[in-house]
Amino acid sequence: MKNISMTFLLLIFVANALFAQKGSEPKPIPGQFIVVLKEDVAKPVVNQKRAATTDRESKEQLTRTARTNNLTKAREVASKSNLKAEVIVFEYADILSGFAAKLSDSEVKSLRANPNVEGVYQDYEVQIVSNATEYDECLEEESFAAQTTTCAVTKAGGPVDGSTKATWIWILDTGIDMDHPDLNVQTSATFAKSFIAGQTVEDGNGHGTHVAGIAAAKNNSIGVVGVSAGAKVVPVKVLSNSGSGSFSGIISGLNHVAMYDIAGDVVNMSIEAYGYANCQNSNPALRDAIFNLGNAGTFVVMAAGNESANANLNLPGCINGNRVYTVGSITCTNACSNFSNWGNSVDWVAVGSSVYSTDKNGGYTTKSGTSMASPVVAGVIHARNNPPLSAGNVNCSGANYSIARR
Repeated sequence: MKNISMTFLLLIFVANALFAQKGSEPKPIPGQFIVVLKEDVAKPVVNQKRAATTDRESKEQLTRTARTNNLTKAREVASKSNLKAEVIVFEYADILSGFAAKLSDSEVKSLRANPNVEGVYQDYEVQIVSNATEYDECLEEESFAAQTTTCAVTKAGGPVDGSTKATWIWILDTGIDMDHPDLNVQTSATFAKSFIAGQTVEDGNGHGTHVAGIAAAKNNSIGVVGVSAGAKVVPVKVLSNSGSGSFSGIISGLNHVAMYDIAGDVVNMSIEAYGYANCQNSNPALRDAIFNLGNAGTFVVMAAGNESANANLNLPGCINGNRVYTVGSITCTNACSNFSNWGNSVDWVAVGSSVYSTDKNGGYTTKSGTSMASPVVAGVIHARNNPPLSAGNVNCSGANYSIARR
């Protein structure tokens, strides 16, 4: 029976490898575009004066007039091109000013000719950072009855109490198991939000819950413990239960964070779309959204991708800026993970191979991928309220990378 099970797992392993390689190619969403207004027409709220409060709901209220003004400008631009309300997919006012919409060729041409428009950019699909080595190893209940501290956490300096910190870790992913006993989840609908039509923030995939546990699982008597143990994790669902999403949806997630974040908050994005030449500038809307969030005081941490290739071609991980970090993966023995991408866009490394963490439906599982390395660094940054310290270097693909620790 065990041999049959192992054969079945091997078949899944190979199938996942083929799927990931095919899925990593850039895939435009037909007829869907992101429209960004010029900043002198509608300045993003995050680039205006920060509200003098650390109360998140008060911050949103204090910036509401600026937000409304930006949305009004964006709707005027849409109206001038005779766009109907039903073609608008998302609207942005905080992280960018603009909207995403289903557009015809003539509408794209009209918008690009509008003097108030900075750019009209093709929207693309994105997906979970996954490949053949990102797998589920289902464990019997008794195997996680006692709390485990994984080497991913110990190599990052061990757990520290993050439960009393005012700052949060925003998980832009497939959602989070909202009542997992090992996670301190922000369940308020004001903050926990889905940008996937027809799906709630509840994690039907498991990826987002696994990521959340690595960064912030509670220090209690069960399961696992995260780097910033017990930190508040906020589900922002930008990937569906099947693991797919869009650049426009990610920007909406970032826009939502920008409405309610405070300085020192951390965003984790274990998301990828691979194969972009001139990667950082290939989608100016996504690039500027990440830049603007980092410049406003929130840390953004992203996975380097799992193609065993050039990290500088992986979007959004190729983007580097103020408080913006990309993470590659190593093993517990400081070997370079064979799936990880490498390149000068990689800022830090952490353990991403065979990491045990929380799973959907109150469970636990083991996964591998730069998806798992990224939340280690997110937890470190949350614990420190600063970039990581270095626990030494590893040489991968001919370059040295610093191991992140708190």
